[in-house]
Amino acid sequence: MGAYPDITKGFGFKCEPLNSKAPAAMGALKIFGLEGVKEGTYVPSPRYKNGAEVMKQMLEEKYGHGATMANDDSNWVLTHGGPFKPEVIREIVKDPAVHVSDWAVEATIAYVDYCVDRYGQCPVYNNSLECNFGVVVHHLDPAFYEKYYSDSGITEQTREHMKNWH
Repeated sequence: MGAYPDITKGFGFKCEPLNSKAPAAMGALKIFGLEGVKEGTYVPSPRYKNGAEVMKQMLEEKYGHGATMANDDSNWVLTHGGPFKPEVIREIVKDPAVHVSDWAVEATIAYVDYCVDRYGQCPVYNNSLECNFGVVVHHLDPAFYEKYYSDSGITEQTREHMKNWH
């Protein structure tokens, strides 16, 4: 990504020297990315000075205007047509169970600030721009998707999977 420009140019991502206080090698390298293009999430960083700043941004991205959990007509799912039916997403975003509690926000801020005080950064054990990939493969319940999702939620191939393959 650009962490070792003497070896290869990479993408030119901005990095910092290795953090000697990091308890694991994966956490020692901080890759900030390219401002305005792809940026890593670190505290402290040019974007976030402390836990309160990063949490404020995370909550805004989740619940703010145009976000996927916005509790108004700007909700991303409503304005982009899926995957849930409009009445389902309106019920979801009103449910208190989907909102991060005040105590969890406070605990996260305290944890992030503790990591910065103790190890010089947060996250401590990994690089936020590390590229890991994974997949989950399982059988779907078409009735669930038909009840809660718009027509885009499930394909004809999925609907007929059990009949055609088992």
